[in-house]
Amino acid sequence: MTVNSELIKLVASDRSEDLSPSQVLAVFAGSGGDEDIVRRLMGGGVILLQGSRGTGKTMLMRVAHERLLAKTAETKSLSVFVSFSRYLATYNMNTPTQPGYHIFQSWVFAKIVTALCETAREYTENWPENIVGDVFGLAPLEEYTQRLETHYLDSQAGNPSSTAAALQVQEKDLVDFARLDRIGQRILEFLDRCSFTGVTFFFDEAAQSFAEELQPEFFQLVRHLRHHRISVKAAVYPNTTNYGKDFDIGQDAVVIPIERQVETTEGMAMFTELVEKRFSGSSLGMSMNSSPNILDFLIKMSGGNPRWFIHLANAVQVENGGTIPQPKAISVAKQFPDSTLWPYLRKLRENLPRRRNYVDAALSLSTYFLDSIRDANKNVRRGGSPVCYVAVSMHRTVPYRVHAALGILQYAGIISRRGPKKISDRDTAEMYMVHPAILVRENIVFGAEPNPSIDWLLGAFSDPPRDKFREFTRNSPRLLEFRQSEEADEVLCTKCDQPLPDNARFCPNCGETTSKISPFQELLSRPADMLEITSGVKQRVLEDGRFPTVGDLFNASDSAIDSIAWIGPSRVLLIRYAVEEFIAG
Repeated sequence: MTVNSELIKLVASDRSEDLSPSQVLAVFAGSGGDEDIVRRLMGGGVILLQGSRGTGKTMLMRVAHERLLAKTAETKSLSVFVSFSRYLATYNMNTPTQPGYHIFQSWVFAKIVTALCETAREYTENWPENIVGDVFGLAPLEEYTQRLETHYLDSQAGNPSSTAAALQVQEKDLVDFARLDRIGQRILEFLDRCSFTGVTFFFDEAAQSFAEELQPEFFQLVRHLRHHRISVKAAVYPNTTNYGKDFDIGQDAVVIPIERQVETTEGMAMFTELVEKRFSGSSLGMSMNSSPNILDFLIKMSGGNPRWFIHLANAVQVENGGTIPQPKAISVAKQFPDSTLWPYLRKLRENLPRRRNYVDAALSLSTYFLDSIRDANKNVRRGGSPVCYVAVSMHRTVPYRVHAALGILQYAGIISRRGPKKISDRDTAEMYMVHPAILVRENIVFGAEPNPSIDWLLGAFSDPPRDKFREFTRNSPRLLEFRQSEEADEVLCTKCDQPLPDNARFCPNCGETTSKISPFQELLSRPADMLEITSGVKQRVLEDGRFPTVGDLFNASDSAIDSIAWIGPSRVLLIRYAVEEFIAG
């Protein structure tokens, strides 16, 4: 199978994890600043690549990884890619704490060492057979990793004594394996034994967003890997990652944000190159080429998110590469917020219980933003210049809940940061663009035109004047409303929304039993209609009846999923992608 035919087969894939190394390099679009990000990722030091879900963090890191790997024979330096997408499987809140033994850190280090050894073995002529046990003190790493990934079901998997017996190793070796004061030294010893000058680690899915207490443990381990021969690059989310008190952004790492401003020519460049490289030769590519204004419209409706652009593009494709009707493109754009953006934001209320108050505040704040833009654009007609931005005061007197809500909205992709802006009363604000598809869905771009055309909308979202925005000052009544509920970040009862005491087994207000199920089990128990797959595929899965939950699809074989009517190998892949994305957060 040639690379080109592979690309055509994977046109619908929205996850770079599922592309082969050759495909990653072939379809990478470096325009608009992405090439500069890759070059920085190929350098030394600790770098946090920060972006919302679907913005291309994995793709950028994989390109940097593959390019470094191609130079290994010349540089004698390794490049190692590690994904931590199954992190929630290692988490069980019912397991008693074992002094000196950190289950999650042990799993993280086991994943790192396994990937390091697999990569090094490919580039070592005389591989020392006992090197893993000699250097790291624990040889059965694959079995150890697999056992820790059953922890969500079996609390005994987190017991070092029980696990040591199952693996037939000494408990002391298990406890000492991931000691933070030794991990860096052991990796350096490994490099010396195999005659490598250094290593660059690429850590994907490093945010651990649905188990916030695990995040500081992860970055504590990253901090102990700092060395001039060891480089670390990690993909993280904006505003929701808890780095802990021991990890100092700026001191311990450099942050590279991914911000594609699709209202500018530069922000559009990566997407047009993506279409050329990824969809070339497919019917979708032919449709895009025959409908350039539709292509530009979909790029802007993606809000600068490659994954969402692929979703939108696949939703409008026409058989045999025909021209895409404008009404269909507008309809797909209007459906997108209701099918993807808002459901994900609301889902965070369940997935991030300690931030539930902030998610509620984010929903309220987004309503304020839309009302304000609607009012500003109520008399705007064709040829006018509508407002697309809001600016929110960064003053310290603005309630903390507002700042937290803004972070949640950025994380969910509802708003995108556009930098500082001077507003009234000599105040400084942060300016944001509300997701273009939401503005189109709400019909608030041209308030005086009930059915604006794609050409009008393209004009509105092409270099809109930065001096036209709706501002929220430190004295804005809409912001001050949040000051009335500035209680601490706390876990609330899922039934009555009242605060729960620490380690409570039931709600003192309504008597509801608190959940002791692991977050991983909770995600697997969610209904399958929460997956981000096209409505047609989702309908076929639900009508089949055998896979009502995410877990049913997670545990199903490919042949079982393929047996659903009108599904097929390519759609099996799409369903697999959606399940993996769902449980990874």
